[in-house]
Amino acid sequence: MNLFSNKCPLYAIIDQETLLKYGTPLTDFVHALQFSGIEIFQYRDKISSKSEWIYSAEMLVKTASQSSEVIFNDNRFPAPSHKLHLGQEDGAPPTNTLYFGRSTHNKEEIEIAMNESRLPDYIGFGSMFTSTIKPELQQSLSKVSEAVTLWNGPIVFIGGISLVTLPVLMNQIPASAQSRSYFAIISAFFSEGENARQIERAAARLCTIGRQGK
Repeated sequence: MNLFSNKCPLYAIIDQETLLKYGTPLTDFVHALQFSGIEIFQYRDKISSKSEWIYSAEMLVKTASQSSEVIFNDNRFPAPSHKLHLGQEDGAPPTNTLYFGRSTHNKEEIEIAMNESRLPDYIGFGSMFTSTIKPELQQSLSKVSEAVTLWNGPIVFIGGISLVTLPVLMNQIPASAQSRSYFAIISAFFSEGENARQIERAAARLCTIGRQGK
């Protein structure tokens, strides 16, 4: 299974805290992103109760189109068929066949991921720029070439990626790795406003920039 076969190279992180900050319903947000051509969604929720998490997760699965892929951040409440994105502290996925990605922040963590009992299907790498979600992480823009040399599978760059910083990041990615490079977006979807039309417009602009390297 190739999760990263879609035409728009954006990996949309649906962060529950960010949605609440902007007052944007999850379903409106997902519809706006799908209309812009985005097909990969990661649900990240560090604040909800278990019942709230399950409700939102089920709503996301129902809202996403059949061509979309839904990934859940961490393995707190996974169903057997859920695709997961795991941090360094999350341990192994609950089953040997589950599709999963692994967060990495430097060369050492990429090497750890490469030596797991089961290789991740993709890695996340960052933070590329100063991030409002994880401001404590050191910026890794200068390590992009090293990362794509070490890891020859799909790689999702994350951290502070916006309409302004995305072209800067793309210039750091070797041409040979552009086709397997993807870009995680969180706050930048709200750069033009909080309603669905404004989110859709920002997402479309980000997709257009991202496709230039494909």
